[in-house]
Amino acid sequence: MKLIIHRGTHEIGGSCIELVSANSRILLDFGLPLVDSNNEQFDSKKIRGKSKDDLIETGVLPRIKGLYRDETPSFDAILLSHPHQDHYGLLSYANPRIPVYLSKGCRILVEVSHFFNQTGCELKNIETVEDGHSFKKGDFTITPFVVDHAGFDALGFLVECGGKKIYYSGDFRGHGRKSKLFFKMLRNPPENVDYLILEGTMIGRDEGQYGTEDGIETKLASLFKSENRLFFYCLLIAEYRQDRFYLQGLQRKRAYFRDRPLYRLYPGQVERSLRKNTPGDLGQNNEGIFREKQPH
Repeated sequence: MKLIIHRGTHEIGGSCIELVSANSRILLDFGLPLVDSNNEQFDSKKIRGKSKDDLIETGVLPRIKGLYRDETPSFDAILLSHPHQDHYGLLSYANPRIPVYLSKGCRILVEVSHFFNQTGCELKNIETVEDGHSFKKGDFTITPFVVDHAGFDALGFLVECGGKKIYYSGDFRGHGRKSKLFFKMLRNPPENVDYLILEGTMIGRDEGQYGTEDGIETKLASLFKSENRLFFYCLLIAEYRQDRFYLQGLQRKRAYFRDRPLYRLYPGQVERSLRKNTPGDLGQNNEGIFREKQPH
């Protein structure tokens, strides 16, 4: 088995890793860069309409034969770890004949994002996978492991081939609402792993211990007690965080409104889709969270 890291060793995001055996090839993530060649925030709008060859020349797309739409595909699968664009944002350039393997929650978020024109990634040839359920692609045996991350229903992958084992962590954390998954992995990791491909976002940072989602909820509870009106700014798909806002308000008989014009329906549809297809994962399934302040 041969390991090729096309991108992600000297930057955060843009993850793209290839595994090759005698008869098979798979890709682990196909992410959009977070920064450009000048180390400034990457603007995905600037690459719209540009050819594959132009994007390869400028380093946006990695040079990988047999991956792109205008080529005969030579990959057996693309594995997506989670629904953040720095891990799947270049998927629209891949040949749609290559099957994409991802979790159910990841599929929902990618599909909703495409529907609302948040990304150009339309899923056409997909297979959803489940935590701990192994499957084979060519020479490879692959086992997904669900992990705690801000990207909903995120996965790590154990890949076995030719008597060797590689574990790809994807992105993970130990301070979220599902932190028990992190500590479960520490207690019972995959055995006899030969190579560990580990995300290193926090390597080199020395800022003490970071807060947890439980700690944020405790602060919310205190604010709800002491303040008459509260305003929060939150990422559109931070599902767990928005759930905490609503539940804390509910417990203290405070109304929760989300001010959003009708043309910004995207986050609400994300939540509805996840609640419908992954019941219980976002906490109480109470439609009150969708009370919204309508524009005048």
